[in-house]
Amino acid sequence: MQTLNVFRSAAMAALASSSFLTACGGGGGDTAASSAPSTGVRENYAQVLDVPASTYAANGGEAAVYARLNEMRLDTNAGALTQASLLDTAAARHLTYLTANYPYIGDNESTDKASFYGATVSARAQLAGYAGTVLEMVGSDTGPTATPQTCVNSLLNAPYAANVLLQPWRDVGLAYGVVHAVAAGSSSASSAASTAATPATTTTDVQEVACVVVLGIAQGKSGQLPDAGTLKTYPWPDQSEVPFSFGPAAAGFNPAPDLQNAQGAPVQVSMDDFGALAQSSFSVSSFTLTDIDGQTVPTRLIVNSATKVADNTTFYVDPTGALPSSDVLLLPLSPLLPDHVYTIQFTGSNGATHYDQSWSFTTSASD
Repeated sequence: MQTLNVFRSAAMAALASSSFLTACGGGGGDTAASSAPSTGVRENYAQVLDVPASTYAANGGEAAVYARLNEMRLDTNAGALTQASLLDTAAARHLTYLTANYPYIGDNESTDKASFYGATVSARAQLAGYAGTVLEMVGSDTGPTATPQTCVNSLLNAPYAANVLLQPWRDVGLAYGVVHAVAAGSSSASSAASTAATPATTTTDVQEVACVVVLGIAQGKSGQLPDAGTLKTYPWPDQSEVPFSFGPAAAGFNPAPDLQNAQGAPVQVSMDDFGALAQSSFSVSSFTLTDIDGQTVPTRLIVNSATKVADNTTFYVDPTGALPSSDVLLLPLSPLLPDHVYTIQFTGSNGATHYDQSWSFTTSASD
């Protein structure tokens, strides 16, 4: 079972603001404090397509999380994340706190609890020596087959977490470990951090792993953006093993609080590219999902209140207020079919920049 524990709403609100693109001075708050420039030099926002080898243990959990995140970032046109050792420190200290205080899984810390380091991700990043804009997500997965990859997948299958991972971050710090385990045949619980890329033991009835992901843009740096006219998309083109179902109420932030039953895997696009620095008038003409037979899948279109939508198109305003105006979410109203190919078609614009793209993905054989 995959569960998701993410960030504070205040941090999410930063993503809906143009201030997100440029990190503020003065020490790494949860949100950016300065406005992004209306124009910019392209090289300041250039995407990272290749990063130096990380210092994570080759067979460790952090290395597996890092590889999975950058696979997602590159395939979605978001650009690669660079390991930041100071953010690694902040992430590792928070993982220690989570392990000591299980069953709590979240991103705040209390001074009266064991292994306290800093109350917020901002405080922990500052203590570790990182200055800039930061945001933290904590993913978790429970079961004897839990791995770093499934922990990351718990984030990717939650629309707002996946949306955060599409944003113009440059740096990342990671920590991964088993925060709770019960040995087979035992009624006593234990917690221990583990960096194994595979389950820590094959003899546990229950284990819960956590992956702490601290994202950042260093002070004085700008976020990375694709070329004007380039969409960031999730699922990405030709992606396989996409979960076919999604429970909105279990996603941390719920994009459809009125829907009680499981839905299909959310689809999203982002028009947040280099051209958005000079123009931010986003509109959606069409956004559809079809099955292998060409039948349109019933969906719900969810947008920011500032995003324009074509006439005679039914849409819902994002109830959390966290979705940026450049980004659009499409939620299938029932679970998709397993091991099935679906095609996405999106048409939209940002001022004079027009987007018209179609791509496909394949769902997993089982959840």
